[in-house]
Amino acid sequence: MLLLNDSVKLSRLLTALAITSACIGCASAEREGVHYDNSFRNVTPDAMTAVKIDWDSNGRHFTQQLGRVPPAVYHYVGVSAVEAPYPIPDEVIVTWKTKDGTLRHQTVKVASRIPDIDRFKGSIFYQFSTDGVVIIPRSYAYQERNVAQGKAAVP
Repeated sequence: MLLLNDSVKLSRLLTALAITSACIGCASAEREGVHYDNSFRNVTPDAMTAVKIDWDSNGRHFTQQLGRVPPAVYHYVGVSAVEAPYPIPDEVIVTWKTKDGTLRHQTVKVASRIPDIDRFKGSIFYQFSTDGVVIIPRSYAYQERNVAQGKAAVP
């Protein structure tokens, strides 16, 4: 018969094992030295809806759906999707609806826009303008330096 103290110890041990197993699984999916997030910045005066990106990599299909992305104001840089799988995709299909309800699609080159892709640590900004989407990579160091200087992380 387990005593309450033994039960608590067993519970803590099982929790520690579960966390360790989960962390080991996460680490194997990441490439050492490469960390990035997909961020979305709307520089139009109106919110965009139905925002999503799609791509294929390593025989798998990935979709990140953001939904609504409001216009960027002051320090606000948009919406971020931190679970960005590796490798950084060559191309991504971006889909969004404009204020008038028009559904737009654009294929953008991503990997070729990333400086020193094997060591890149930062945000890949999908910047929406009235002309479409452009990719703007910004290192975390660049963003942190701007914030330390009282500037917007991504001007």
